[in-house]
Amino acid sequence: MALPLQGVSLKIIQKTVSAKDISLWSVTIEQASSLIFNFARKALLQVLPTASNLAKWGRLQDPVCSLCKMGVNQTNLHVLSNCSASAALARYTARHNDILQLIVNWLKSVLTKDQILFCDLPEYAFPISELFTSKRPDIAISDNTSLITLELTVCHESNMITSKQYKLDKYQCLADCRVHKERHKSLKNYTVEVSTLGFLSSTANFSKACKVPEMSKSLKQEIIRTVLNSSYKIYCNRNCDSLP
Repeated sequence: MALPLQGVSLKIIQKTVSAKDISLWSVTIEQASSLIFNFARKALLQVLPTASNLAKWGRLQDPVCSLCKMGVNQTNLHVLSNCSASAALARYTARHNDILQLIVNWLKSVLTKDQILFCDLPEYAFPISELFTSKRPDIAISDNTSLITLELTVCHESNMITSKQYKLDKYQCLADCRVHKERHKSLKNYTVEVSTLGFLSSTANFSKACKVPEMSKSLKQEIIRTVLNSSYKIYCNRNCDSLP
């Protein structure tokens, strides 16, 4: 059963992540601690000792997630991105916001004085709610004539394509959600997918639309390290309902 799952993830990574960025990911995990390196390798091969795998290996009777108690098998995908327990959701949100903060910091350093950065982070000076009444994306760049949005999704490797399409469909009618004072501006929507192991989809089209440099190698590595560290902690706390 594991080999087809491995194949699905690897094929999707190859379809959604450039060869250059796959190579950068490999270099980054090779520089990581042995704990993170082994976690990433086992997670990518779907051989983490989750309840589901332990049951397959005859070391545990019950493959079900003990955290959400929804009768769902505790698989790699479930632990790292799909558990519905409140503690797991809080950890997913913290991971997402840590990555979003890195992207926001990058954009603040490259935008011109005519561009305003709006963001859906707590207590951010320019909240997305000032631009949209509902269906608020994570980031928006505003100038006198245009709005350019970027939606960040942290998803399992096997869901990178479906997650992108879901968000594109979700924001297809975003223009109708603009507040009145923004309705004269053109609107372009983009997404970036970061997998639970740190694989990044391209943001080149978004950067081109905003007329800013593409993400640097060092920023991509920082995102990879951040998401790997967060996902490792999520995995370690997969049976714990209290937040650290």
